[in-house]
Amino acid sequence: MKVWLPMSATGTGSEVFTVQLAHALSGNGIQTIITRYPKKIEAMPWFLSAYKPPEKTDVIHLNAGSSAAFLHYGIPTVITGHGAFERSAYNAYKALSQRLYHSLLIRPGIKKAIAQASAVTAVSQWVASIYQQDYAAQRVEVINNWVETNRFSPVHKPLARKLLFVGRPAWQKGSHFLPELAALLGADYELTCTLTESEWAANVPTNVRLIGSVVQSKMPDLYRAHDALVVPSLAEGFCLAAAEAMACGLPVFGFRGHGLDDVLGPLANSCSAEMLDLEGLVNAIQNVFESSQSYHEISGQCRQHVVSAFTEEIALAKYISLYEKIAC
Repeated sequence: MKVWLPMSATGTGSEVFTVQLAHALSGNGIQTIITRYPKKIEAMPWFLSAYKPPEKTDVIHLNAGSSAAFLHYGIPTVITGHGAFERSAYNAYKALSQRLYHSLLIRPGIKKAIAQASAVTAVSQWVASIYQQDYAAQRVEVINNWVETNRFSPVHKPLARKLLFVGRPAWQKGSHFLPELAALLGADYELTCTLTESEWAANVPTNVRLIGSVVQSKMPDLYRAHDALVVPSLAEGFCLAAAEAMACGLPVFGFRGHGLDDVLGPLANSCSAEMLDLEGLVNAIQNVFESSQSYHEISGQCRQHVVSAFTEEIALAKYISLYEKIAC
């Protein structure tokens, strides 16, 4: 079987997913070909017709955003939804140009792709429900992202109340909540953020450490140097960083109501708060850190949940079964 994976070179989670999927498929005897195209072409989808499927392609697997441009080849096609940032419900957070881009190009493209694709998948139940609600998708199979649990693993260390935020300065990631969150946490907690001082956009308090972006190869060590991850996001499709952190034994704290719910699973009651409830989020953090025993119980549960739910074997079996079904 030959699978073609066209993708926008965005540097975001969808690109990580495509590379990870191609590597896993290749390791299981399935020929995969990735074709990268510049992100700016997403705003000009008519140029995507220049990218042709390789000869004897059996399945095209696409990220949902620009997938409509690749549906006319008569080849069985899978589209995967990674998020729902294009929703008009988030217009208050977007510049006018982004609102127009989403309403005129992205949403119509996703609607067309869902109607014409051979199969539709989503990385979380939240994304699946949005596709069913907003785009009238009849059937969406949820296939969660996965973590290399051997690479992302715990280490034993003293508990030091060191919290970590991983992300870029974007409304989806909730980075604008960090100054208030740091203030509510107070001096008992240290908050490390993968942001620069200019991206912080406020005076940097003494309990905040800004380290800028970190290369992927260094992420396991970064997680292990901290005690918990904070994810004050408004709209996570899945949040791979949360799953990676949990694989390292870190409790993850965030708001309910998006893809992070899938990642937290049975830990949601202990580690999350209602959307926009920063005080509730701080209370959840303080409750888990109240004693070493409560922290280590949650830490062990985090690791166990990821190992049982978010492995390559689980996701890959579902994708291969789907390819075989639509290609026959």
